Amino acid sequence: MALVSTATMPLLPSSPNIPLNLSIGVVFGALLGVFSALLAESLNSRVRFAEDLERVTGSLVVGELSAVPTHVVSRIPRLTAGRANPAKLGVTSVARPEPAIATPSSGDDSPTVKPDLTPIHKEDEATVPGALLDACLLSAAEVEEIASIAEERGVRFSEVAVSSGKVTAEQLSLALAVRTKFSLLDMSNSTLGRELVAAFDVNHPFMDDLRMLRMRIKARLAEGGEHGSRVVAVVSHGAKEGKSFSAANLAVSFAQMGDRTLLIDADMRTGRQHQLFSLNNDVGLSSVLGLSCNPKEALQRVTGLGDLTVMTAGPEVPSPTDLLARNTTVHLMQMMSNTFDVVIVDTPSADIRPDASLVVAAARNFIVVARQNRSLTAALEKVTQSMSQLGARMLGSVLVKA
Repeated sequence: MALVSTATMPLLPSSPNIPLNLSIGVVFGALLGVFSALLAESLNSRVRFAEDLERVTGSLVVGELSAVPTHVVSRIPRLTAGRANPAKLGVTSVARPEPAIATPSSGDDSPTVKPDLTPIHKEDEATVPGALLDACLLSAAEVEEIASIAEERGVRFSEVAVSSGKVTAEQLSLALAVRTKFSLLDMSNSTLGRELVAAFDVNHPFMDDLRMLRMRIKARLAEGGEHGSRVVAVVSHGAKEGKSFSAANLAVSFAQMGDRTLLIDADMRTGRQHQLFSLNNDVGLSSVLGLSCNPKEALQRVTGLGDLTVMTAGPEVPSPTDLLARNTTVHLMQMMSNTFDVVIVDTPSADIRPDASLVVAAARNFIVVARQNRSLTAALEKVTQSMSQLGARMLGSVLVKA
């Protein structure tokens, strides 16, 4: 036996190797975090961005609408006594002839309809001072005073009128609407639902999104040519995804531009357009499809929105699906397309019953509405595919932001 070396006391333990263990822990912790994030992403099957909606529907997002709580809509104040006459701010709408509509038949032949092509009445553009004078918001002396200040500062008359506190921006908008025959309602005097942002506040940030949606839908309808369908069905997979809200405001927006617009509430189970527009629901779509009245009897004009006509869902019926399955539905959509410039149809939810599919097949055009962080991507993909298989043309999709 030979002595190789003398044993010495080690300064550090051989185990555990703390630096090595810390390094391994950091690496595995980072990998676990990345894996968890990827897993959460894969399990999140709801629409969050416009790109998600385009991917699942395979169609361009033609609009992104902000969800507007009713209390957010600015309230147009009543005019002060002694300065203005509230009666003069009752919105004046352009008188239009009643649409020429034939009674639908349950047979195979579509009735011949003579379209109402009466041109929209146009007036010379009104000046801001004239509008404020007409509304009794300013006196002649105040107009001269404001005009002098505006000329001196090199700014607009309206800027001085508002900044001086003589009128509010809301009063100015309403006065111009009256003078130019633009349909804009005074919320303090209206019974319409506050969700109808387009009818009350043209300066709300939501309106820019809505105008872009209207423009793109109008362009897509024009692609169909002169004889293409002017009917657009608004579809969503489930309830509370913004379908009725989008359809109602879109219809108001089209009407404000002078387009003869018809809004049809095809949800004969839970339709609520009659509530939004404060209309009678004793006669409506169910009455027309059931052949208990002719279409003209089911059309209602909305006070203050001269170019907007609404056909409510109508009284409750045992089986809305069977009514929508009749040939009368197709004939009705054809007649409305020939009579109005644009027809917006609020459809039932597409998640359970085939009602929405029947409406889309008759309308021949549709848009899909999805709610951010609520609508399921798989459900939207299924809805889009099933509607497209009906031969209808998808004009695009709309994302209602949370």
